[in-house]
Amino acid sequence: FLDPPTIQNVTTSSKKSWIGQTVTVKCLSDGVPTPKLYWYKPEGSEINRVTARENKVQVPLRGDQDFGHYKCIATNALVPSDEKLIRINQISE
Repeated sequence: FLDPPTIQNVTTSSKKSWIGQTVTVKCLSDGVPTPKLYWYKPEGSEINRVTARENKVQVPLRGDQDFGHYKCIATNALVPSDEKLIRINQISE
């Protein structure tokens, strides 16, 4: 049987951080066939793409542009695709 992609969960190792740190974002999904999972940075560039149930990425926070909403998108041959956002806030010094 076929099942459209569904994102179960998006998590981050830290919802608040500062420049110079690295956080991990993780996206868990379901679907048949196995979905492609994409992570996008707040400004829209793609960070990582895998065909798997999980996409886990280390994100170095190098500047102000690295804070905001990270988006995970799950797609397979079926519609609709699914997407979820997770926010990383900046802690000022």
